[in-house]
Amino acid sequence: PAMVRLRRSTSFPGWFPGRQSRIALLTSAADLDDWWGMQSIPARLTGKREAEQAMWEVYQFLARGGPIMIPIALGSVTALALLFERLWSLRRVNIIPPNFVKAIRELVAKGEHARAMAACEKNATPAARILESCIRYRELSRGDIKEAIEDVGRHEVAQMNRIAEAIGIIAAVSPLLGLLGTVTGMIQAFRQVVVASARGAIDPSRLANGIWEALITTAAGLSVAIMAFLAYRYLQGRANRLAAEMELTALDMLDDVTG
Repeated sequence: PAMVRLRRSTSFPGWFPGRQSRIALLTSAADLDDWWGMQSIPARLTGKREAEQAMWEVYQFLARGGPIMIPIALGSVTALALLFERLWSLRRVNIIPPNFVKAIRELVAKGEHARAMAACEKNATPAARILESCIRYRELSRGDIKEAIEDVGRHEVAQMNRIAEAIGIIAAVSPLLGLLGTVTGMIQAFRQVVVASARGAIDPSRLANGIWEALITTAAGLSVAIMAFLAYRYLQGRANRLAAEMELTALDMLDDVTG
């Protein structure tokens, strides 16, 4: 029945005035879209093949640097992973949650020190641990309380910089690995020249080829070192800014508990 109705609507336009032309236009538009889609398939396949070819060429280029490229590549991946971890961990809400600090100060102002300490113990942030030490030693003199806060603060800042130091180590070691790869590559290149000269056939192009392949590791090591050093300095600055803010928060709490 559906086929019959379709044939009738196509054969007798008078039954459905104006619809036959619209059906023809829609059919033509659909055919045009299909045609353009089929025309773009070879372009997409060509673009994919070109991207794969480019990646393969980059891999072959880096592979000429020799085995020393493996630790350099691992160092770059490790530095990138540590950078993302620190960017997530060193967010202000993970170090000095503003609503939490405000709530603790309100409890201390009301004299509810036990509740304030319990809330600080439940909150696993550096600021909470510093405020907890300030409240815990509130019976001591102002100088002793400040010294206790400074001890906890130094420990928290060291923990904040602990993973960033690993990025600094990668920044320092990467160029040395690159230089080591260049030196070993140069040794191998000159050794091949000596062996070839003993046979009476010296090819300067072979020496030049060995030299530029040996320099790949230096370029790779310097590239990783520069990016890792910039990330290390940025994380240090971020940690120092948060540490200064924690110090101000601790001093405000010190004024609250000492009156």
